[in-house]
Amino acid sequence: MRVLVITRSAWRESNNTGSTMSNFFSDMPKDCAFYGLSCRSELPDNPVARKSFQISEYALLKNLLTRKPVGTEVVSTPASDLAGTERKIYRRSHRLGRGLTTLFRELVWTFGNWKSKALDDFLEDVQPDILFMTAFESIFPYKILRYIQKKTGAAVVLFHADTNYTLKQFSLSPFYWIERLAMRKYIRRAVAESALNYSITQEQGAAYTKKFHKPFYWLTKSEDFLQMPAPPTHRGEPVQLVYTGNIDSGRMQSLLLLLDALREINRDRVRAQLHIYAGIVQNPKKIQQLCVPGVSFFHGEVPVKELEQIYREADILVYTEGLDLRSRLKVREAFSSKLVDYFFAARCIFAVGPKDIAPVAHLLRTDAAVVASSPNEVCNQLKALVENSALREAYAEKAWRCGAEHHNSKTMKKQLYEQLSALTAQK
Repeated sequence: MRVLVITRSAWRESNNTGSTMSNFFSDMPKDCAFYGLSCRSELPDNPVARKSFQISEYALLKNLLTRKPVGTEVVSTPASDLAGTERKIYRRSHRLGRGLTTLFRELVWTFGNWKSKALDDFLEDVQPDILFMTAFESIFPYKILRYIQKKTGAAVVLFHADTNYTLKQFSLSPFYWIERLAMRKYIRRAVAESALNYSITQEQGAAYTKKFHKPFYWLTKSEDFLQMPAPPTHRGEPVQLVYTGNIDSGRMQSLLLLLDALREINRDRVRAQLHIYAGIVQNPKKIQQLCVPGVSFFHGEVPVKELEQIYREADILVYTEGLDLRSRLKVREAFSSKLVDYFFAARCIFAVGPKDIAPVAHLLRTDAAVVASSPNEVCNQLKALVENSALREAYAEKAWRCGAEHHNSKTMKKQLYEQLSALTAQK
């Protein structure tokens, strides 16, 4: 079985997409061979893909005038200077707004010459049986997918990881809605031509099964939940809270609610502290808002391999989503792979987010976290956790149990392997 994994960013274990793909496909039986194709200048870095092909977005932009074809087979290596240049370009373009940035990127891929002899030679060499792609919030990956499917005749498998199809969203930007409507067309066609579909939440799977009249199977990041980790080595105060992940506007507001609660809890003495590990925050004022002397600390981004130890040293792991309408609609059917990491760490989870979004509904359904769904609940719920170590230990065990029951790699990977193998057998 030969599987070509198509990703927008490079398949690197240091980014979320790459980490998830490695989680899906590592430790598969020996009859599986995996290959990668990515659409950014950053080079791959994973132990799974035997060969990789890169269509450099920055090179595509440079060659718009010359019309020289872009694309080459690459080897795993640390990030290149070219990738840094590409990131700077798009970081600056985001100042114009997401809509214009997305339009610019789609134009580059529409008029850029990425259909190259090098790509065709790579496909001829790999001869994939299966094309596995995440259903991205961009149009150009679907064009690449269709081109490769026509060239190879491989079966298409889609992994739906975000709320990309529904029109139940909030935006005042006309560019957003133009892109959304166009993207729905490409998603519909990709699903219609697909042989197998996975969804990241049960809610999304049920909704898509009804919309597309095809089965959607549940697939998330998974771990080997064999032995529950020991509790934190330190005891007593201050209780250590850890937040990891992106900080967009909605999550920022939830973190600020959390900080207000910590100020109240720490009024007499420092009883709890929050450590924030997040990627690049473009506005320095946001970092200043998140740093309260003696109470909260912003550490920036750390390598994925270091997070496991950070989780083990925490008393409480914090998960947040925005409580506002825009944020709620954006993640209504989504799920964060970070939650599986939290389950695996066997630490008490404190979640701030609406009850009607899929990730929070999952936590409530499995009783895997203490959840606050309104500003008034944040302080009361958090105070109860800070004051009661037995409650924290109970929810640490519940988090582990949720992971073992619902996100066990033995079950998840067995289903994935058997279904992919069945597709190969049908060829």
